[in-house]
Amino acid sequence: YGNTRQEAILKVKALALRAIADKLEHGETLF
Repeated sequence: YGNTRQEAILKVKALALRAIADKLEHGETLF
């Protein structure tokens, strides 16, 4: 059960990082 939860957290972090990277590529400011 712990592994499944940890994998889910890693997936969420990966999606968040990808979204931030996309915004930076398009020149949008995060703040």
